[in-house]
This record gives sequence, C-alpha cells and structure tokens, in this order.
Amino acid sequence: CTQTNLGVENAKSEWVSILEFDDEYSSIWFKNVKRFSESYPEFDSFLPLVVDTDEKGMFVGFTNEATFAASLNSEIGILTNEVLMNYQNFQSSGMSIRKSTYLNAGGFKPSIKLTFVYELLLRLTYNSINIMTIPRIGYKHMNLREGSIFWNYKNGNKKVSDNEVSFWIELAKKEHFF
Repeated sequence: CTQTNLGVENAKSEWVSILEFDDEYSSIWFKNVKRFSESYPEFDSFLPLVVDTDEKGMFVGFTNEATFAASLNSEIGILTNEVLMNYQNFQSSGMSIRKSTYLNAGGFKPSIKLTFVYELLLRLTYNSINIMTIPRIGYKHMNLREGSIFWNYKNGNKKVSDNEVSFWIELAKKEHFF
C-alpha cells in the first residue's frame, strides 16, 4: 500500500495505473483508457476486465466483470457503492485513475491488510467517484504468485478462517467512510 501511494504521489501525469510485478497489460489497454476517458470525461477511474490466471498461467476466470451483471447493478458497467456492499470480487490492478482523485481520496490504507483494494473502492464510490469497467480485456493477473500473502494461504502455511475473512471485510466497510 505504501509503495503504491508513494508511486502515485511522485507520478508526473494526470492519470496513473497500478501494475503488479507479475501481471501484464494488454497492448490496447492504454489506448482504450484514453478513448474512454475522452468519451466519458465525467469518469475519474477505469477498471479493466481482468483475466485471472493460476501460478502456471492457466486461465482461472475474470474479475471486475460483475459491473455488467444486471442483478447487481442498475447502471451496467459502472461500479457503485451498492454493488461493492453486495459483491466483493473486484481488483484494482490495472485500474487507471486520475492522480488527483487518488490523492484526494487518501490512497490505499496500510492498516487494511487483505482487503485494501475493497476498502479503497468503497471509499471512492461512497464519495461519488465515477468508476467504469471498460468492456474489453485489458489486464492479466496472476492470482497466486510465489511468496505472496495468498500463496502462503493456498499452500497451507497459514489458514484463513471464516472469522478472519469477516473481520477484514467488516473493517473495510467500517473504515471506508473516513
């Protein structure tokens, strides 16, 4: 969290994007962001449709596609606070956001460990920041990289109990208003 906050603070551009070291952008992602940001200037952030892969690079599923689920969202393709309160599988990796929006919102909170992405998105939507998922594949995310916190959970070095999951989600919900 702190490294991302520092990187955004030192960026020289109007827009920033978050790339994890083992992930990759599609070749058209930034062209899509530019085109969508010019067409929809009222939006301050764009999420990619994320292709999730396992540690061997095999397809696992998609993330951020839930913004297109009519049962979750009355505004198709738009991430709202109500969607986040009912569905928590969203990824900020690959997200493009106005630097000023990120800084004004306070960036990532280092105190939120497992759900820091969720807490930031809750805070943005709660403060009426417009977030759109671009309906094109834009980002490949490796779900489990060796040495990551989730790798340790998967490989039995640490177990996540239902109580711990609930604790982090509830903490993120509680703290997103501040």
